[in-house]
Amino acid sequence: MENKIVEHDRYNYTILTSLVSIVNTLISELIFLNTLTGEIPKFLHNQDIERLKDPLENQIIQQQNIDRLIQINSAISYVSTQAYSGSIPILERRSLIRRSSLLGIGSSVKALNRIVDYIENAFLSVNFLEIVTSHMSNAGKLEGVKLAMHDRKTWSNHNIDNFKCQIEKEGTIKKLAYFSARHAYRESEYSITASVNSISFGTALEWTLMTLTHEMLHSHVRVIINSIFFSEEKTEEENYKSYYNKYRKKVEMKNEGTYTLIDSIREIFFTYCIRSITLGSLTEKKEYKDFQEPGPGAKLFLPKFEDFYSTFQRENRNLNEIFVHVLDLHYFYGGRTSKYIPLIWSSWSAVPHINADIRQYILRSLLAIASK
Repeated sequence: MENKIVEHDRYNYTILTSLVSIVNTLISELIFLNTLTGEIPKFLHNQDIERLKDPLENQIIQQQNIDRLIQINSAISYVSTQAYSGSIPILERRSLIRRSSLLGIGSSVKALNRIVDYIENAFLSVNFLEIVTSHMSNAGKLEGVKLAMHDRKTWSNHNIDNFKCQIEKEGTIKKLAYFSARHAYRESEYSITASVNSISFGTALEWTLMTLTHEMLHSHVRVIINSIFFSEEKTEEENYKSYYNKYRKKVEMKNEGTYTLIDSIREIFFTYCIRSITLGSLTEKKEYKDFQEPGPGAKLFLPKFEDFYSTFQRENRNLNEIFVHVLDLHYFYGGRTSKYIPLIWSSWSAVPHINADIRQYILRSLLAIASK
């Protein structure tokens, strides 16, 4: 069986063999968290033994690991049944999706794998993590950034193409891809799913496989955002506090020290979150009558760090969605809103819950268009 997979399904074979080390790592962490004896596994993201001894903190990490193991197990189950059903011996590997083919949907899964592989390789062609954490920390700031008023004339000088950095593809684990009736189009840490309806109706705009680009961008954007706020020296909250204090000094026109390109990018994130408190966001509606346009020279209201941090955490998903739409438009549609907007609305029309929150989806479209 293994030889057949190696010969006919190299994509899945490579991922499955790579997942073995991840499963072993997760299990090793669970063993340590249950016993708290011996040396802390070097791959455990939290190395503070006192925090690991805290029952709540310990339980949270354990549940996260268990969730990852369930994700992996579920994805492998789907992939194995869809990719290999209908193969010899046929009676032992009957297809679960027989309405599409008596012998299974192996060809459709292969097509899905090739699309996902192509997109993954495109993302891996640029080492975003290294560029953001290292190169952008030493580059000059964006000129003209003052709250929401940006002078973009020189921004092209800071294009990511100007930072040359190659990535080693070894050790990078791609996503398991399969069709799902329950998840439809959805991305998770180890897998990407396409709607089972796209097997039969993939040529219709409602079920087009182009929707995959949006879902795959979620993990890509998470890498970028995590890179922007990453630091090995402090805890996550301490990092944000340090960055926010530097941002406050910039806004209050105090001496903020050396201000770099990465600081300018963080400034845009921080300004968005602070303005969402009074103006609302994708998921939080504010009444227009409660908003007063600040007069000339008015300063931006700066909340305490604790209030800002809770807002930032609450808005994290919205930030991800905004960037996903913007990058989807420019990465895959070349900025052509005439193609992009009708297609995303066609795909949304097949989702029942859209009508319950149509305001959010109108805003998503407007933000994508505004990025031009």
